[in-house]
Formats: sequence, structure tokens, C-alpha cells
Amino acid sequence: MNALEEQKKIVVPLARTKQSGFIAENLSGLGPEAEIVFHGALGLVTEAGEFLDVFKKALAYGQEIDRINLIEEIGDLLFYLQLCCHGLGITMQQAAQANVEKLKKRYPEATWSFHRAVNRDLAAERAALKRQTTKEDSDE
Repeated sequence: MNALEEQKKIVVPLARTKQSGFIAENLSGLGPEAEIVFHGALGLVTEAGEFLDVFKKALAYGQEIDRINLIEEIGDLLFYLQLCCHGLGITMQQAAQANVEKLKKRYPEATWSFHRAVNRDLAAERAALKRQTTKEDSDE
């Protein structure tokens, strides 16, 4: 069992614990798992801040970059990404593949360019994302 599968063993039971009806009522556009996705979103923001704090401490206080702490925060970010994916009914692989397909639409030459970054075909990108995230098959 790989690390993402191990994380999922923790994510799924956690996702089943509902925090409050308020979130589900007010975030109904996310679907029935709004609370799960919202919990994941809050976790992502929190952990991203902790990741960035390592660099702030280095720049502002002259501390060494704490590589172990960065790895810990990456793991926490992956956990909350997994929770969001679970709540949205997709796998992390589907999310990653959707991003690849979006970038293929944006950069058909497979090379970044300022022009293409600024002049995006948002409809084509969104269509690529939708194709990848609404497939019936799943890698889980």
C-alpha cells in the first residue's frame, strides 16, 4: 500500500464526521460533501501558511531552512488535498491528470510562454478539466 492509500484510510473516516449543518446549508453548491471540501480547504490554507512560515523565519530572522518541517507540511498539504478530492468524488490522480490536460490546452507546444499565459482559452481549459473530472472510471 502506498502513502496516498495509507492517507486515504485516515481521510475517509475523517470525512464522514460532519462538523455542522451550517456549512452544508451555506455551501450547497459544492454538493452533499460540502463540509468535507470546506474542511479540506481550511486545512490547505493553514498548512500552506505553515509551509511559508519556514521561509519567513529564514528571511526575517536568519534561521536556517528547516527541511524536515517543510517535508512535514508537504505531507499535511497532501492529506488535505486528499480530503478535498474525496469530498469532490475524484482521486488525486484525476486531479493531477486534469491539470495536465488543462496545461496542454494552454501550452500546446509544451513550453511556457508569456503570451499563452496571458491569452488563455478559458473555455477550452475548463472543457479539458471537466472531461477529466467527470469520468466514471477511477484509479482508486
